[in-house]
Amino acid sequence: MKDNWQLDNYSSKMTKNSFPAPTETTSSKMDKVAGGSEHGLFPVTERAMKYPYTFTSQVRQFPYKWMFKNQWIFRYWIYGCVLSLPVFYKISRLANSPENKKKWADIRAKEAAEHH
Repeated sequence: MKDNWQLDNYSSKMTKNSFPAPTETTSSKMDKVAGGSEHGLFPVTERAMKYPYTFTSQVRQFPYKWMFKNQWIFRYWIYGCVLSLPVFYKISRLANSPENKKKWADIRAKEAAEHH
């Protein structure tokens, strides 16, 4: 069998791949959801694609931990989203309150009466 070499994304060193054979399976959450590797819908392997073609495989192989640790914009974007959720929740509650809906209905009725 031909030896496969791969560039390690984290240390920038060439390492020898030790992928399991495609028939070998591992126990994972998806394996349990699919009903077991032997009787499931598809075999589950830890074998990584050379290039992840599908969106799902790209999301799965994305280096979230490395990005969070080394990229300030990725980290602060997540912090900003989490910290803004309570603000947007409060605005949504105020905008969709029954009192506010009644107020807007009255304003629209008044505008309709003025134009006709």
